[in-house]
Amino acid sequence: MLITYNWATIRPIEKLFYNFLVTAMSAAVALLISSLEILQIVSHEAGWTNPVWLWVNSIDMAALGYTVIFSFILVFFVAVLKAKCCERQPDNELDNDIVVT
Repeated sequence: MLITYNWATIRPIEKLFYNFLVTAMSAAVALLISSLEILQIVSHEAGWTNPVWLWVNSIDMAALGYTVIFSFILVFFVAVLKAKCCERQPDNELDNDIVVT
């Protein structure tokens, strides 16, 4: 996580949103993979052979893993692009109110 924060100076709300998004993605991926593993084990041990269970058993976990890695990289690059394109300009409003005599 430390490496992902070096790409820009992030406002706290952006950092919070990025952390929430990555945590939610991690939880969803964990639930997806564990559910698939459980379904594959149960269908294999029970000897279920209808088309649905054959499809569940044929899911390639390596391809799924590459898809997960790609999605995390994509989210990171979208966050970097958003931060670069929408950089906040320094607030000079306070400077305009100060009168030097």
